[in-house]
Amino acid sequence: MSDALRFYIDECLPPQLAFALRSRGIDAIAARDVGLLEASDINQLAYSTREGRVLVTSDRDFLRIADTGSFHTGIIYCTKKRRSLGSLVQSLVTLKLRATASAMHNVIEFV
Repeated sequence: MSDALRFYIDECLPPQLAFALRSRGIDAIAARDVGLLEASDINQLAYSTREGRVLVTSDRDFLRIADTGSFHTGIIYCTKKRRSLGSLVQSLVTLKLRATASAMHNVIEFV
């Protein structure tokens, strides 16, 4: 089984992010793709963990949830709400090149 990063983009970020990553050969899905728009943060994180995907978000609530010590398969927190799609894609591509899925377990990465 591959240890490559796979991304889950929550609804705080544009679903075009998942499309842009997929166009670069990266496994990425958005909340909209799997019918999880308006799902609770707990359900979003549970889905990403169950599916072995790293959650990509700009929602600070996920930082609080992670602080409770619950296991997760990684959270990538986007620190700038108005960051360009292109720069965010580049940051995620770079992260994918330097990290593995197992190395992201219980890790929060700030981009």
